[in-house]
Amino acid sequence: MKIAVYCRVSTDTENQLHSLENQQKHYIQYAQEKGYEIVKIYADEGLSGTNVKRKEFLAMIYDAGLDIKKDEDGKYIFSVSDRKPKFEYIITKDVSRFARNVNAIEIAQMLREKGVYILFENVGIDTKDVNYRFMLNMFLNFAEHESVDRSKKVQFGLKRRAKEGKYHFSERMFGYIYDTENKCVRIVEEEAAIVREIYEMYTKQKIGSRKIADILNERGIKTTHGKIFTASRVTTILKNEHYTGTVTLNKWTIGEVTSTNRKRKTKDESEWIRVENAIPAIIDRETWEKAQQIMNERSQKIGVHKRGLKTPIDEFSKKIVCGKCGSNYIRNAQTQNGNKYYFYNCANRRRTKQCDNKSVSLLRLEKGIQYYMNKGLHKVLNRMKDGMIQGLKEKILKLEQKKDRAKHERKSIEQQIIEKKKEIDLLIESFLKQKGSETVAKIIEKKIEHLENERQALERQKLEYDDIEIDKEIERAKMEIEIIEDMSKRKIFTRQEVLERIACITVDEEGEIGYIFGLTDSFKPNVEEVREFFTENML
Repeated sequence: MKIAVYCRVSTDTENQLHSLENQQKHYIQYAQEKGYEIVKIYADEGLSGTNVKRKEFLAMIYDAGLDIKKDEDGKYIFSVSDRKPKFEYIITKDVSRFARNVNAIEIAQMLREKGVYILFENVGIDTKDVNYRFMLNMFLNFAEHESVDRSKKVQFGLKRRAKEGKYHFSERMFGYIYDTENKCVRIVEEEAAIVREIYEMYTKQKIGSRKIADILNERGIKTTHGKIFTASRVTTILKNEHYTGTVTLNKWTIGEVTSTNRKRKTKDESEWIRVENAIPAIIDRETWEKAQQIMNERSQKIGVHKRGLKTPIDEFSKKIVCGKCGSNYIRNAQTQNGNKYYFYNCANRRRTKQCDNKSVSLLRLEKGIQYYMNKGLHKVLNRMKDGMIQGLKEKILKLEQKKDRAKHERKSIEQQIIEKKKEIDLLIESFLKQKGSETVAKIIEKKIEHLENERQALERQKLEYDDIEIDKEIERAKMEIEIIEDMSKRKIFTRQEVLERIACITVDEEGEIGYIFGLTDSFKPNVEEVREFFTENML
C-alpha cells in the first residue's frame, strides 16, 4: 500500500528540529514493519498549527487528489478533482499536526471520495472507519481550545513586552542585523551607506523611486533576501521610520487565532507605543520628514493628473501576472505602417531588465476571450459546477445549524459576559483599595486587562450568532447556487461577462497564456496570492 506521511514541528529550538528528524525515522521504520511504500514525507517546519500557510500540507492535499483555491477573504476552498491520488493513506502523529483552520472533517470526507484515508496514529482515528467523524471532531475541539489558550498567553506577553519598551523585527531589515550575542540591534555599515544614498537621491537629487531602483540594480545591489530592488522596495525604505532610531510598538494586530483571515491591521493610534532612540539611527529625523513631505506632494500631483487624464480603457494590465517573477504585465503600444498595435510585457523586464519572459499581444488575449465567450466558459462552469454547488449546500447546512443554536449560544455568551463584568468590577475595587505593594497592584492590573480582553472577545463572538446576519449569509449562498445553475445552462456569454469572471491571467515561461476564473464570490481566487507565489519562486 502506498502512503504519505505528514510531520510538523516548530523550529524555535534545536530539540524541535531533532523531533522532526525522529518523526521521519519513526515512520520509515513503521512503513517497513507494515510493508507499506512511502511515496513522500511531507514536513512543515517553523509553523504554528493555527497557521494555514503550510506549503507541504497543501502540496500533500493536492497530491491526494483535491484542488485548492483561495477566496477573497483568504479562506482555502477545497474540491475533488479528476486527478488520481498518488497514495492511499496519509499517516500523521496526531490531530493537531494535521489541520487547523481548514475544515479537517470536510477534507477527510473529500479524501474518502478519492479513496484516500487518514490515520491519526496517537489517537487511533482512521477515517476509513464510518464512525470517524465523532472522534475526529472531538479531538479537533480539544486541539483548538489548547491553541487558543496558548495564543492568548503569547499575545499577553507580547503586549507586556511592548509596554516595557522591548521589541524585535519580524524579519531582518535592510541596514540592520540582530546581534544575538549582545542581544541588541546593530547597523550593517555597508547596507546603511546604501540607505543614506537612497535618501540623498530622493530628497536632494529629486530622483524617483523607480529610477533609484534601476540605479541600484545596475550596480548589482541586492535586498536582504538577495533579490533585485523594485520601486515599491525603495518606497518601503523611504517610509520606514526605524531608520531614524524610533521604533513604534503595539501598532499592528492580526485576526483571532482561529480565523483564516489573519491579515495585519493597524491599531488605533492611541494604543501605539513609540520608543525614541530604541535602535541606532542611520538617518536623521529631518531627512526622513523631508522624504515624507516629497512623497505626499508627489502623490497629490499624481492624483490630480489622473483625474484630469483621459486614457484608453485597459482591461488586462491589473490581471496579467508574470509566471517567472510575479510582476504585473503592463500595456505598451507601437506603430507599424501607420497602425497602432498594443501588447503587454513584464514590468520587471521593462524596468529592471531582470526578467526575460515573453510579451503577449492584445490580439492573443482577445482570441482567448472569444473562446470563452463561445462555449469555453460553459465548459469551465460545468467542470466545476457540482463541486461548487456541493460546497455551497454544505455551507447553508452549517449556517442553518448555527441559526438553530443561535438563541441558546447568545444566551450562554451573555451570561459569560455578565460574569466577566462582575469579576472586573470586583478587581477594580481591589485595585483602588490597594495602597502598599506595587507588585500586587501590577498583578491586579494584569488580571483586569486579561478579563477585559476576554469580555471583548465574547462580545465579538455574540455578534456571530445574530439571526439577521446568518440569514443574509444563507441568502447569499442560495443566490450563488442559482447563479451557477443559470450560468451552466448557457453556452454563449458576452465579452463583459467573461471579463468580469476572469480573476487572473498568467503568462508562463513558454509564453503560454492561462486564464484563472472567479465564477462567484465564494469561488474567487486571490490574485495577490498568485503574484506572491511566482515572486517567491522567481528563478
